[in-house]
This record gives sequence, structure tokens and C-alpha cells, in this order.
Amino acid sequence: MTEFSLNIAENVVEKLGSLEHEENSLACRDEDELKKLKHSMLVIKDVLIDAEEKRSNSPELRLWLKQLNHVFYDAEDVLDELEVENLRRQVIDRGNFYTRKVLRCFSSSNPLIFRSTIGRKLKRINEGLDAIAAGNVKRQLTERAEERRPLNRERGTHSFVHSADIIGRDEDKEKIIQLLLHPSDEEDISVLPIAGIGGMGKTTLAKMAYNDERVVKHFQFKMWVYVSRDFDKKRLMEKLIISATGGVGFDLSWNHRIKRLPNSICKLQNLQTLFLGGCDEIEELPRGMRYMESLRFLWLATRQTSLPRDEIGCLKSLRFLWIATCEKLERLFEDMKNLSALRSLYIVTCPSLKSLPRSIKYLTSLQDLHISGCEALNFHNQEACEFKLKKLVLCFLEAVQELPEWLIRGSADTLKNLKLEFCPELHELPACLKTFSALQELRILGCPRLAERCDRETGDDWEKIAHIPKVIVDNVDVIKQT
Repeated sequence: MTEFSLNIAENVVEKLGSLEHEENSLACRDEDELKKLKHSMLVIKDVLIDAEEKRSNSPELRLWLKQLNHVFYDAEDVLDELEVENLRRQVIDRGNFYTRKVLRCFSSSNPLIFRSTIGRKLKRINEGLDAIAAGNVKRQLTERAEERRPLNRERGTHSFVHSADIIGRDEDKEKIIQLLLHPSDEEDISVLPIAGIGGMGKTTLAKMAYNDERVVKHFQFKMWVYVSRDFDKKRLMEKLIISATGGVGFDLSWNHRIKRLPNSICKLQNLQTLFLGGCDEIEELPRGMRYMESLRFLWLATRQTSLPRDEIGCLKSLRFLWIATCEKLERLFEDMKNLSALRSLYIVTCPSLKSLPRSIKYLTSLQDLHISGCEALNFHNQEACEFKLKKLVLCFLEAVQELPEWLIRGSADTLKNLKLEFCPELHELPACLKTFSALQELRILGCPRLAERCDRETGDDWEKIAHIPKVIVDNVDVIKQT
């Protein structure tokens, strides 16, 4: 534990030094609190060697170190917030004038509010360190900075390694690479442990394998994340997300163990793809999704009963939205008007969903609408939609009795494919369907009441669909039927 305390203390001091050299950093406004934090960290760090030797015989000292680690964690988190915010503002400053003005109006982007929040956090951390330093335990320890053994600060925080400086590890590296390139077929996830005493080069060996040209070409996506001895799942997830910043996609789909994602994922403003589909244990979506301004593909799952306003509805670059396996979801977000680029909307396996939001009519770029497995859904009357669909699929909608005209009226010249499957109460097609000149294919399956009305020549709805080149009812091509 003490070695970890030393490592994180040095990391905090190093981050403080970096912030001091950033002229435009937000941290400059809290200079006094930062200087106090650095002084306290240096003072406490110098007694940790003595604490390492004495902790085994002192329960009081072990508790003191545990409390110290908590404060060190908080300090590191605040400095990470400052670092991320500085980077985020650099990205915003490269954007257009309108984007900068809007983002700075939001509370979390307002520099005054951010500085005030950071200032309070720094003050609280300094107060915590003062209390720890003033205790009896600190007075029992001796400063022994000169005995501090040097730590290699590059040990695990990044993946770079000078291969020319490494001798005698080629055989071990080759074994690891072969295991990575040819894993066992019996397992979906491979874990390759490298065990040994400290200092024998385990991390260096891992870096050599990670950077090998064969590994780089074989894996579409790879990340290097340092995991400390003091293992924390939340912090590990945050590190994985931050490590993904260099890429454009993040896929966590079908992970049934994830219950919550850190809000910091929303700071990845270059992220274009986020897949959370099948993560049906997520209790709440991360807050601040409105800031993911580059997001184009979003596949989400949640246990929430409703999706909040001013979040997903603000994603103006979004082109594909898949809302799936949300068993408790009753209402979608109402502010769909801003999704001007959305082309595909899939709403799948949301059995509690009761209705579609009225703002769906404003999805002017929507071409593909797929609604399936929404047992409680009913189409209430509303104004005609402005979108021009090319494909519409309605499946497993047990409560739906008719295909509403307001949903498809604007697509008379564009709709090419219409699929209606396993909607047992669906009993009539809208009259406007006979004017749909672009419709090339109609498929009806598992809709017994509707199937009867689509009988060739004799069905009540036959005149509405007779002009369609291909009509398949319960796997029978009605048009070719003689």
C-alpha cells in the first residue's frame, strides 16, 4: 500500500508541475490552493518511507495510510478534471464562433462555474491533508526523502519502449505474440498473465508485445491502460474511456455487468460511435451526452422509464439511433427536433413503451424507421410527419390496430419497402397507400386479420395495394398468384 501511496503522490506532484507551465490553464485561477496542495504532498511524501517500515506493527498507521490514499485519489481526480477541461476547451476554441458561444452558456462549460467548483474541491482536499498531517501518526514519522528509491515514472503509464535497449527477451516476446494471434477457440476472452518479482522486466515485455508490428496489424483496436495494485473498477473504466479518445468508436455492447457509466465518457467530443446495446443492466445513461457533438452512431440500452430532455436530442450529428432492450422505458425524449441529420431510427424490444413523441414528425432526414417488440405501443393521432421514409418495418406490436396515415403520408413518393409482421390486432391498411408510387415491396406476416383483407381481387384492401409490384402475404407472393 505504501509503494502505491508513493507512486500516486509523485503522480500528483508531476501533474501539478505540468499545470504550472500551462499559461492559459484554468488552474492559474486557483494558484494559491494548488501551491498549498503541492507543498502538502511533498511534506507527506517524505515520511512515507518511514511509514512503509513501521506499518506492519501499527493498526493506527495502516488506517492513516488508507485515509491518505482516499485524499490522494481525490487530488488526482481533480487534477484530471483540470487536464481534461483544458483539452476540451482547446477543441472548442478550434470550433466555430456559434459552437463556442453555446457551449459556454451551459453550466458545466461555463468557466466561472467550473473554476468555482474546482476551487471548492481543492480547498476540501487541502483541509483533508491538513487534518491528516496534524494527527498523532504524522508526528511519529521521520522525513527520509534522501532514502527514497527512484521510481521509473514510465513504468506503466504509456506503451512506448525503446526496443534497441532490450536484450534477451525475444523468445518470451514471441511466445506472447503467438498466444495473442492464435488464442484458444474455447474462450472468447484471453488473459495472459506475466508473473515475476519486481524489476525483472514484466512491463517492458508487455510493451514489446503490444508494439510489435504483427499485433498492430492483427487487432483493429487496442488500448494500453496501467492498472495499479490498488485496483478500482470505476477508475479502470474511466482510464479505458480516456484511452479510447484517440479512436472514433467505443463498443461495450452485450455486457450484462455494466450498471453505470462514468459521466466523463461524455467528454469524448471526437467520439463518433458509441455502442451500449444489450447492456440491459445500465441503470441510468451518463449525464452530459449533449456534449458528444461528433457522435454519429448511438446504440443504447437502459433501465430508465424515460429518456431525459436536452441530452440525446441535442446530438445534431447523429445519423443512426438504436434504442433496444429497454424493458422499463415508457417514454422517449421529446426534443427530437434538433436531430436534423438522423437517417435511421430503430426502437426494438421496449415492451413498456406507450407512444411515440410528437416531435418525431420533425425528423426531416429520416429514411429508415424500424419499430419492433413494443407490446404496449399504440399510435395516437398527431400531426403528419415531415420525413420521407424509404423503409418502414413494424413487428411484434400487439396493441396496434391500424397503420396510421400521419406516420406515412409524407413518404408517398419515397417509401420503397413496407414490412408488417406479427401485429395480430392490425386489421386495416390506410387509404392513402394506393397513392404510394415508389412502393416496390409489401410484406405481411403473422397478421391474420389484415391478411384476409389483402386477398387478391376479393380483399377489402386489395385496391390499396394492387399497384405494388411485389406483395408477400404469409410467405405467398399474392401478385404472382393465379
